[in-house]
Amino acid sequence: MKIYWLFRLIYLHLLLLFSLSGNAFILFASVTQDCKSGVIEESDYKSGMTSKL
Repeated sequence: MKIYWLFRLIYLHLLLLFSLSGNAFILFASVTQDCKSGVIEESDYKSGMTSKL
């Protein structure tokens, strides 16, 4: 479960970066590559990203 909370913390920081940075798509691409292990579903990132756009 510690890994889950670590990813959740990273996810929240990335949402902050998405709202502040113009490089959201670059960040999204790198995160998608890192998290393909399935700890966090890709759809969670997409829904989070689209809500910020």
